[in-house]
Amino acid sequence: MTPENAGKWGRVEASRDEMHWAPLDAAWELAKSNGLPFHLHVLVWGNQQPAWIESLPPAEQLEEIEEWFSLVAERYPGIDFVEVVNEPLHDPPSQRGEGGGNYMEALGGRGVTGWDWESPLFAWLEIVFPIRN
Repeated sequence: MTPENAGKWGRVEASRDEMHWAPLDAAWELAKSNGLPFHLHVLVWGNQQPAWIESLPPAEQLEEIEEWFSLVAERYPGIDFVEVVNEPLHDPPSQRGEGGGNYMEALGGRGVTGWDWESPLFAWLEIVFPIRN
């Protein structure tokens, strides 16, 4: 079960600190009550991100991204699949406007590898979504 837009940060927290979980909760409940695996689409993307994060200072952007990861993990324990980053090649969270996120630099930017901004995301993922055996 993939909730599509209901799982995107810009939908859940369109206004800062005002969480609207109902559509994502409904998808979660449908999956769990029918024995279906749940696939969260998507934690980070250069599209459909909250507009309010675009103008925050980098340190606050990082705090908000970490909070987003933690809130999702806490609300949906035992989640089956988590899509961490969507379309990183042509739509990273680097633009202002239209939900582009504008927080790639806060994560480390392109750095040496060109993908340094993704490293903290996967480090947080290991912390808040522990690997199940």
